[in-house]
Amino acid sequence: MSLYAYDRKPDAPPGQKDKLAARLGKGSFGVTYRMRKVAGIDARLYAARLLSMIEHENTLRFYDAFWHDTDDGRLFVIVTELLTGGSLAEKIAAAPPPPEVAALMRQVASGLAYMHTLNLQHRDLKPANVMLDSTGRAKMIDFGLACVGTDAYMSPEKAIGKRYGPADDVWAVGCILAELLLGRTIGYVALDAAKRQRAIAEGKSASEQLGSWVEGCLQEIPGRRPAAALLEQGLASGGPGAHEAEERSRREAAAAAAAADEAEEERSRAASRRASAEKYFSVQTLRLLGY
Repeated sequence: MSLYAYDRKPDAPPGQKDKLAARLGKGSFGVTYRMRKVAGIDARLYAARLLSMIEHENTLRFYDAFWHDTDDGRLFVIVTELLTGGSLAEKIAAAPPPPEVAALMRQVASGLAYMHTLNLQHRDLKPANVMLDSTGRAKMIDFGLACVGTDAYMSPEKAIGKRYGPADDVWAVGCILAELLLGRTIGYVALDAAKRQRAIAEGKSASEQLGSWVEGCLQEIPGRRPAAALLEQGLASGGPGAHEAEERSRREAAAAAAAADEAEEERSRAASRRASAEKYFSVQTLRLLGY
């Protein structure tokens, strides 16, 4: 499978970052053209290529990408696995216990550590961009699709326009970790030291160990933040019952998914029985009428 199928149409294919502007000349080797940049037109193809490179249990699974012609124009389609377990944004409202928080964020850190070994960053990590599958496993989505991130999860250096790096992802982890511990959003803390310290203190009140990781992730100087791999290791021992909470969450989610599947099958069987009964009664009615 190729992600470069966009070049099947020679007339300025979507995703192409340059367009032919003018013919400059012809030689024995070929024809020379002046090229014109088309800003931003290849962003979706970049995202698809990025998705195809990432294979980790805590990142969204990519299947295919293609252009689809519709009456309203061409659509770029990315096909991925379906995630049905909600997002961390919903988990924040539920205020999960610290062991469950540690289990979820360990998975996020694991996916980030893998991405960082590929010299890739998520660039827009936030609760809504961490989904859960039917077993309760956390999976990051939408990586590479954003250029500047979301203000509430943006690091101090990114807020003043510096180039994005792995430490920016770790900052976002700290924000999400704090919000899960507190059961609410903490708002924009990148350039508000007092607000940031309050969030750290409240996080430590909820869990001294996890609150310390919040403090580490929200260090103003990027080099003082832990690497994602170190964060993963630390969260793996995120207090008594962290592993048990992760397994329990997966078992409960799997049981709920199985129950939903069974209910759907029962509805299908009931519909089949109704259809058979209707057919039977229809035949009997015809017989009574003499047909």
